[in-house]
Amino acid sequence: MNDILSVHNLVQHFKINSGLTINAVNGISFDVKKGEIFGLVGESGCGKSTVAKSIMGLYSLTSGEIYFKGNMISDRKIYRKNKDDIHKNMQIIFQDSSSALNPRMTIEKIIREPLKANNMYDKTKSEKQIDELLRQVGLDVSFRQKYPGEISGGQRQRVAIARSIALSPELIIADEPIASLDISIQAQIINLFQKLQREYGFSFIFIAHDLSIVRFLCNRVAVMVKGRIVETAPTEVLFENPLHPYTKSLLSAIPVPDPKIRNSKFIDYNEKELNDNGILKEVCPQHFVYM
Repeated sequence: MNDILSVHNLVQHFKINSGLTINAVNGISFDVKKGEIFGLVGESGCGKSTVAKSIMGLYSLTSGEIYFKGNMISDRKIYRKNKDDIHKNMQIIFQDSSSALNPRMTIEKIIREPLKANNMYDKTKSEKQIDELLRQVGLDVSFRQKYPGEISGGQRQRVAIARSIALSPELIIADEPIASLDISIQAQIINLFQKLQREYGFSFIFIAHDLSIVRFLCNRVAVMVKGRIVETAPTEVLFENPLHPYTKSLLSAIPVPDPKIRNSKFIDYNEKELNDNGILKEVCPQHFVYM
């Protein structure tokens, strides 16, 4: 089996009251292969973060199935049976590092916590491992005794990354992990992700707005709008030959350093054109379009 994660017809609706239901995700399907960096892109509010939290089990599904290493973890009984393996091998990096890290814990306690929670803490080995993890994410051992409020946003995100790889997971989901960082820090974090993915070989779902970074980092990309995936393809194929009108519109919005080109190239797309009864069809090898 080459797929580490499979999502089948995932639906996530949130009932606010008797008269209002938010249809966040409307039946999406995709697979993530072992060792692959899979990009998930789309405008704010399209459902990307909801997909990430649903995969991690933070939301109960309205309907659909999620498989991790062949086990249907969206089923409560199967999840409980495989809980230890899931907790060890599925990790998430949130967008806001300041709220994702406990402000009352030192950096060393934050990185040590998943090791203790998964009964993998050995005092001698693990303390050396914490030093090594800090080094791998570009921080020195002096950060061990610091608190999240004493370090910068980029440094906090590095701590969050160190915590996520502490257990050597097989899948990491990064939910817009660089959106709140300065451009120069974004580049450092992206290079760090690339380096760690090569070293550890984990599969990686990278959720982002910045299409240039997605093109640089990801092997395959899925495009979302209004809770649906409308196109998925290998990265270069998608960027060089977008087929769905929304994908064309999204790519046309990438900034170009020439005002004349920028003002003339944008392609508008009306979301009302999206048909709720469509399906993803393979138009050429590995290139699927919502029709």
